Amino acid sequence: MSREELLLLRIEVQDFLDSYGAAIDAGDWDKFLACFATDAEYQIISRENFDQGFPLATVRCESRKMLRDRVFGVEETMMYEPRFTRHIISGVRIDPSEDHLKAIANYCVFETIVDQETKILQVGRYDANLIQEESGFVFTKLHCIFDSVIVPNSLIYPI
Repeated sequence: MSREELLLLRIEVQDFLDSYGAAIDAGDWDKFLACFATDAEYQIISRENFDQGFPLATVRCESRKMLRDRVFGVEETMMYEPRFTRHIISGVRIDPSEDHLKAIANYCVFETIVDQETKILQVGRYDANLIQEESGFVFTKLHCIFDSVIVPNSLIYPI
């Protein structure tokens, strides 16, 4: 793959990741779910557990159906104060392989609860595998690896 092709591919991946974050920020759960393959793996996991190979994750979903259940919880069953999130995604690095595209990117998620100051909810990195489908890229794996050992007690929305 030429340097130009790699650059264009990285820009496409950045655009996909930006669209993913925007879907969460807008509460567009159909667009969020469309970012995942049917059998996709999704985790929100601490850096400490990830680096040591421990399987304990704050959130673990092993398919799009499990993600849909999580979205149902956010929309229908969880009780929480109204809030907004804002995703900042940067530093995208890609590594194309024969069967998938590996992407790593930094993220910072801000959270604003109505009538409160905005705070940093979580900072970390995405470790993702992507494949190209007819509609565009989808995740086959997305690990949201957060840097802090402290988990916010209000982790409502996906990261």
